[in-house]
Amino acid sequence: QAALLMEPLDVEWLTHPNGATALRTVTIATADPAAMAARLSRCAGLPVGPGPQGGYLLPMAQGSIHILPGPGAPRIIAIALDASTAHTGEVTGITLTLAP
Repeated sequence: QAALLMEPLDVEWLTHPNGATALRTVTIATADPAAMAARLSRCAGLPVGPGPQGGYLLPMAQGSIHILPGPGAPRIIAIALDASTAHTGEVTGITLTLAP
């Protein structure tokens, strides 16, 4: 299986029609931001800290994840791409399902 992961990627997987070249920030809203932050921190093996707009921030080698309080199940509410392209607002159809 490891060899499969090391195969060179097809260029099709490295481009997007909107011209985005990087995923800079993902913002997640959830009813329990502390639990989500702790879970993502464990998964990434990185420390989580306070977020600039409240909630939590998980800085990564490239980009970051912001975890904010919000009603209901965890959902992605904003995605920032490279410096020249951004999509903000609620992203419909993306709900996170967490394993127990």
